Amino acid sequence: MEIDEQGVERQELEKDRQEIGRVVSSDIVVHSSRHVASVFFPSSSSDWRHWLPVALQLRVLCLRDPCLLLQKKMPKEKRDMWTSRMEKGTQHWMDMERCNLDKSINRTALQENFNKNFFGQHLAHDMIYQALTEHMDNKNPKKPLVLSLHGWIGTGKTFVSKIIAESIYHWGLGSRFVHLSPPHSSMSSFKRLRESAKHCAASLFIFDLMASFENVNNIQFLLEDPIFHQSIFILHSYEGSVAINKVALDFWMAGKRREDICLEDLASVLHAELSNQSSVYSNSGLITKNLIDHYVPFLPMEYRHVKQCVMAELSQRRLKEDDDLASRVASEMIYFPEEHEVFSLYGCTTVASRLDRHL
Repeated sequence: MEIDEQGVERQELEKDRQEIGRVVSSDIVVHSSRHVASVFFPSSSSDWRHWLPVALQLRVLCLRDPCLLLQKKMPKEKRDMWTSRMEKGTQHWMDMERCNLDKSINRTALQENFNKNFFGQHLAHDMIYQALTEHMDNKNPKKPLVLSLHGWIGTGKTFVSKIIAESIYHWGLGSRFVHLSPPHSSMSSFKRLRESAKHCAASLFIFDLMASFENVNNIQFLLEDPIFHQSIFILHSYEGSVAINKVALDFWMAGKRREDICLEDLASVLHAELSNQSSVYSNSGLITKNLIDHYVPFLPMEYRHVKQCVMAELSQRRLKEDDDLASRVASEMIYFPEEHEVFSLYGCTTVASRLDRHL
């Protein structure tokens, strides 16, 4: 008797879907060493497609750190079963995602996300939106789009990369065509990225914390390879943040509006800091060979921007917006410089954990 392996697999997957629908009916809290977040499940729905965004959210939250999933009143064996089956089901649907070779982009969602959730970064907003849409409109670019994001802690570099990923690929950071690279990647890791690009020329590569000369040289190796000409590279760096912060403080001290800061005010000081001998960008091919298309400055976050982050976090958790609560959380942040206390020392990075203490 011949066995229909695909048919058996489909039946098993359907059982998994139904079982997950029965097991999971309330909130799950995801704990990791970097963040704590609440994930809300549509308990009234048994349609597996409604569970996929939740599964993806869990997958993305756990990309960098091992996570412990805790379900209220769920026995350990049920929790373990749910975790493995959710992973299996999610991977099944993610594997069906196709490479975005036609370079389509959800402009409406991108702009809406920028306007609703990307705070205090008028320069980055305009630069990234224009660069991204122009690159996607060009169906046969000569080189990949390379964005180098520079700014202080918690100013939105990682968050905007998430928005970009979601505007290009349905699964966002969880897509198999979106690659997140740690700060110290080996040459073998970079070679694996090249192999990935063979399967999808329009991939998105995100490099967190440009921290070593070796890392920069390896990235240069990728950028000079013609196989990546349709890809997008996003580089995150703290370098230049001191110069950016100083310009922002000078404007504040002079009584000028933050929104009046223009790229010309930052371009020369940012270039000077990146050209310093201690910079990993200095004398690298990234600069000398003009491989980077845009150096995007991220301004330090003020009290009002932290409040906006709190309100956005409340909305994400499906809680009622509370201006008094947002003010209390924002007031707990540490601000610098000490004599003026203008900018949040950690940006919006600790907003979620601080909000937890008030709920």
